[in-house]
Amino acid sequence: MEAMESSLFGVAADLGRLALVYRAQGRPAEAVPLFVSAIAMYEHTLGPTHPQVAKDLANLGNALCDLSRHAEAEPLYRRALEIDRAALGEQHPEVAMDLSNLGISKRAQGRLAEAASIFGQALGIMHEAVGPGDPEALIIAKNLATTQAAIDAGSGGGEEKAPPHLERKPSFARRRAGVDKARLTRASEGGSARNSERED
Repeated sequence: MEAMESSLFGVAADLGRLALVYRAQGRPAEAVPLFVSAIAMYEHTLGPTHPQVAKDLANLGNALCDLSRHAEAEPLYRRALEIDRAALGEQHPEVAMDLSNLGISKRAQGRLAEAASIFGQALGIMHEAVGPGDPEALIIAKNLATTQAAIDAGSGGGEEKAPPHLERKPSFARRRAGVDKARLTRASEGGSARNSERED
């Protein structure tokens, strides 16, 4: 049984890596089913609340956003946020990145006030955790400023595609030491990297 689970974990990691390649090549529609399969395998081998599951939930959400399927991405980002909050703590940088992803999906759907509030939460966590000069904190600050400017200008009626400066870029992999350390180590060595925000 252990050998079977190890093999399944390896397949999930390979699927996740291939999906990231497809996204990088501008082929998100091909990445989506691979992320779905990888998540199912991670849930079976690691459990449904493992941070590796959150990582690929975010990756799947990003691929859906690439396809302008922002409403479908939103619950994936919410679930990733819940997992990371429980596993890593409320003030962890990965929680901030989950919030930022959620803010991006709401911004792309024209829900500017909600997006601005979420970006503000994310920015507060990043300032406390890594400081205002961190590159990821600067991206979130820019997203917040741009969203607030759109609110002030009175725009954002219906659903819209996220402009380039509000899209996602690959994030760091900062994870709190001691959270299921053996499995996290295995996941970081064999699992797919999380992609989060990107900007122009």
